Amino acid sequence: GLSVYRQGEFRRLSVCGGICQINDILQTSDRSLWVASTAGLLNLDPEHQRETWIDSERGGHMRLARDEQGRIYAGGSDGFFVVSDRRLRRIPLPAGDGWVRVLKSNGNDLVVGTDRALYRYDPNNGQWRSLDVASPAAAVKDADGRWWVSTASGQQVQENGTGKWREIPELFGMGITSLARDDEGNLWIGSGSKGLLRVRKPLFGL
Repeated sequence: GLSVYRQGEFRRLSVCGGICQINDILQTSDRSLWVASTAGLLNLDPEHQRETWIDSERGGHMRLARDEQGRIYAGGSDGFFVVSDRRLRRIPLPAGDGWVRVLKSNGNDLVVGTDRALYRYDPNNGQWRSLDVASPAAAVKDADGRWWVSTASGQQVQENGTGKWREIPELFGMGITSLARDDEGNLWIGSGSKGLLRVRKPLFGL
């Protein structure tokens, strides 16, 4: 289910009867919340206490993203969608790709990781460009604007600024499931074997 933290306490909301799994939460500039759950895609307006189900038939939404034009995208085991006129419109994935594991905003385009590969998707012309990373599991952009991507095979790779990727052997085989960046530029890594890790630049150097 979904809960809100207020004045030192968690209060359970009545969303989906409190029994669905919440997979992702995205807040927009108008402070409304988009929620991807096993019960479908939901829009919450906290100010007016309103909830609107955009899609209550598909339960496979796992990831959410918003582009620079304010459009909302959802991806998961059911495919890739954009919210249009309060409805979901399917966006065809590259041939052979079935579902979306990674979905991140990247300026004018989106970074989309399917079950097979990592892509850049341009919403304005509908074009896909492969980024030469197989089976991505999680991704995040660091403070220098470079992407870090973990893969289903246990690799962790970092963009080197020229469109190529370098492997980070120190993080290999940790079972990385999530990547995030905080306001101070630190990277946070959730792993299956080493718990929670923080990667940050040295405070002092030569």
